[in-house]
Amino acid sequence: MNGLINLLKPAAMSSNDCVMNLRRFSGEKKTGHGGTLDPNAAGVLPIALGKATRLIEYMESAGKKYFCKCRFGFESDTQDIWGEVRSTGAAMPSEAAVRDALKAFEGDILQLPPKYSALKVNGKRAYDLARAGAEFSLEPRRVTIRSIRLVSYSEERGELCFSLACSRGTYVRTICADLGERLGTGAVMSFLLRTASGGLDLADAVTLEELSAGPEAVEMHLLPMELAVKSLKRADTPSEERTKAFMNGLSFYRNASDMYSEGDICAVYGQHSFIGTARVSLQGDRTVFIPEKVIG
Repeated sequence: MNGLINLLKPAAMSSNDCVMNLRRFSGEKKTGHGGTLDPNAAGVLPIALGKATRLIEYMESAGKKYFCKCRFGFESDTQDIWGEVRSTGAAMPSEAAVRDALKAFEGDILQLPPKYSALKVNGKRAYDLARAGAEFSLEPRRVTIRSIRLVSYSEERGELCFSLACSRGTYVRTICADLGERLGTGAVMSFLLRTASGGLDLADAVTLEELSAGPEAVEMHLLPMELAVKSLKRADTPSEERTKAFMNGLSFYRNASDMYSEGDICAVYGQHSFIGTARVSLQGDRTVFIPEKVIG
């Protein structure tokens, strides 16, 4: 079984638990997810089955979108309401101040990942070290916030709802904590829904219940695996002969084109279907496509 499932991950379930359920429902041993969602978050979780598991990494370039709620006046060791929360006693910011503060997060920013995260430090998960009370530090990482928009704000309750479009590796709860620090009030994330990931949208997501009937139910909701590479540039083999050569790990070339840059990763199509990915090498008047992953 080869393809993608656009899963609506429920809250209070880990991403790995969702994968294990899909493995059981489908009978497909090769199963993996793209872009971990925290257990208390819900929303789009792309799950790949069979040959599609080799393409998960390409879905990350499509970015992610979220709907988030946060509460001002609190701080937490986990940057959300599910950790050890304490009140800061600060006055709530005005809506104008919140709008101005949100604007500062747009674009390329440096973000310090939370200690309660799945990042590894000397081979160990950061959250395991944090729970054990170990002293360690994480390095800031550059992420891109494509847009961040205020949806609603209640100054009386100190509750903010905002939407966010961002690159891979962005921690939304850290944005909440950093927003609270910028406004001098403290803030914790109280709800998170991922509305898009890897080019898949919430409106088209399916639930575990819909998939639980077995392989036939999974097959009915299975999406083509080439959706995993739809954010990549496309390259077509020039002939059936070169398609077969590519399937055997050999490069092919086309005339030079401004469409491609050195090192680009492209989705490769033969005469009839998607067959893999290739890396671009610009060689004089030729654009050479060197196989990266052959999916035949």
